[in-house]
Amino acid sequence: MKCGGEAAQLKAIISQMESLSHYAENGALLEIAIQSAVDRINQRRGYRGEGYEQKYRSNVIRGAIDYLERLGGGELASYSENGISGSYNEVPSWLVEVIPKLGVYR
Repeated sequence: MKCGGEAAQLKAIISQMESLSHYAENGALLEIAIQSAVDRINQRRGYRGEGYEQKYRSNVIRGAIDYLERLGGGELASYSENGISGSYNEVPSWLVEVIPKLGVYR
């Protein structure tokens, strides 16, 4: 999948974020983050086409940012280390906004 437009937009956004700006020049990582978000959206939608449905473009960007934040330990609901417990949110807000495709019973 070509992610040129998404990668440029993601780079512009994270360049302004102190906690993520160090990822801005890593094009391969940006594409991995974008593809991860696309895969999760398509799985939720049951979409099997190429790319993703364009109405979810902002969700793709937000999902890629979420992916990068998780690399650095951001977006934690809580955390566990040396007796301190924690976890990530089950479904992030950017993915909750993606409407699941409803199946039809036959």
